[in-house]
Amino acid sequence: NNIDLLLEKVGYPYKALDVIKGLLHIDNDRKTLYCSEIADIYYKAIKYLPESYRNAGRTPDQLVEAIIEVSGNKPIHVKVDKGKFHAV
Repeated sequence: NNIDLLLEKVGYPYKALDVIKGLLHIDNDRKTLYCSEIADIYYKAIKYLPESYRNAGRTPDQLVEAIIEVSGNKPIHVKVDKGKFHAV
């Protein structure tokens, strides 16, 4: 199931270098995964992202843009007032 798919990735080494590889379109060796790569695997497994979004998980920004495009929704901006700890 889909939960198992995510749990299989628990313990994978996490390297910021992987996102740099993604930006440079250098394939990852799959011994390490960046957070957006794991999310990309999940969204494709549940058929939310079509396979045509092959490189969506290369960077977090690319993944977010793909999700926005597929969903048809526009993001909202929430400003947090850190002094009062509430959204304005």
